[in-house]
Amino acid sequence: MPLDGDWYNELRSHMRISCQHGTISGYYETAVGSASGKYDLVGAYDQTVSDDVSLAFCVTWINGQKDTPATTAWCGQYQENLAGGETIVTMWLLTSSTKPGDDWESTLVGQDTFRRTQPSSDEHALRMAARPASHPGVKRSSSV
Repeated sequence: MPLDGDWYNELRSHMRISCQHGTISGYYETAVGSASGKYDLVGAYDQTVSDDVSLAFCVTWINGQKDTPATTAWCGQYQENLAGGETIVTMWLLTSSTKPGDDWESTLVGQDTFRRTQPSSDEHALRMAARPASHPGVKRSSSV
C-alpha cells in the first residue's frame, strides 16, 4: 500500500502509518506546541484501485506524558504528482473539550500537506512564521 511509512507535514510533525484492509494505524508526533512523545493514530482509507486514495485519521492528545482533552481529525487524499512526488493533502478539525456555553469555540479548522521527507530548515522557518494561531497540537493560547 502506498500509504505505509513515514510522513511529515509542513511544520515537521511526523506520523508513521501502517495500512491493512482499509484501516490505518500508527502514531503521530507533533512538532507544534509543547506536546511530547507519540500519540496513537487510527483511521481508514478507500480501498478502490486508484492513484488517488481518500483517507481519514484521528489523534486524541492523550499519551500519559501530556494529556489534553482534545482530538484532531484529518480528512483528505493521497496523491502522486507528475514529478513523482507523493503527498497526503488534508483538512483538519481540532476539537477541544468545552463547557456547554462555550461550544462555539470548541473546534478549529486548518489544513496540512504531508510528504515523505521532512521540510528543510529554511522551509520549516517560513512555514512556522506563516502558521495559523492554532494547529493540531496547539490548544488556543496554551500548548498541548
